[in-house]
Amino acid sequence: MAPKLEKLFTLREFVDMSEAQSLGSTKGGAHRGIYPVNSGFLQGEGIHAEVLSGGGDMLTLDPASNTGYTDTRVQLRSTNAETGKVDAMFFVTYRGILKLDEKVLLAMTGSPDAKTTSPEDHYCFMGVSFEVSEERHKWMEQTFFVGHGHVHMGEAGSMALEYDIYKLS
Repeated sequence: MAPKLEKLFTLREFVDMSEAQSLGSTKGGAHRGIYPVNSGFLQGEGIHAEVLSGGGDMLTLDPASNTGYTDTRVQLRSTNAETGKVDAMFFVTYRGILKLDEKVLLAMTGSPDAKTTSPEDHYCFMGVSFEVSEERHKWMEQTFFVGHGHVHMGEAGSMALEYDIYKLS
């Protein structure tokens, strides 16, 4: 039986391009960039959590193929709407592949021509893992997820990567 995909979440991560760091050419000629992720959200399937500062995307770029290999780690917190208290903590990690096409490059370089795109515009896929603090969300640790991403342009030229997160079953 072939696996089925069920969309459960949207993950949006705003990248602080002003704090991005480039290591330039590293082993094998690939370029390494470090992109801080300091805001955003995870929502869906009864969860609305905010991205906390301190996470980041470690992108390795193969300049020969214009392909990026992402290794990302972010932490999130949800708050109970009634009590205002922290409700759950999430640690999200993913590895993926992103073809750096013209639309992605416009966004990454801060071009005024950059626009929000749709997932169908890009080859941008990842395998996602969750670690969670609350028992009611432990099912997420025992489930395989994949994501399909695109560019989301926010206010004042801010750039986010947004992923549709699917459960495999």
